[in-house]
Amino acid sequence: GKALDTGTKGYLVTPSIMFVKSNDFEQNRRSVYLQTEIFGPNLAVQSFDESEEALQLANNNQFPLAVSVCSESESRFNSYAMELRYSRVIWNQST
Repeated sequence: GKALDTGTKGYLVTPSIMFVKSNDFEQNRRSVYLQTEIFGPNLAVQSFDESEEALQLANNNQFPLAVSVCSESESRFNSYAMELRYSRVIWNQST
């Protein structure tokens, strides 16, 4: 997304999707897209191979406020929700 020049401090971007290619935990800890609250309609997408890796990636967050889990299975969601260290965990909805 393109940065918006509003004359204020903060991360303001046009609608965008950010694809994060690295699964390196330390590199992701420094990623603006994964570790900063960005104001504007945006989505950070990160791939994973196994469900355990997805949990590790999700929990590697400095500001665990809210997370949305997309799944066809409510029972699978419930098992993941117990493992996620976030203030708010929601199923198949936007945060």
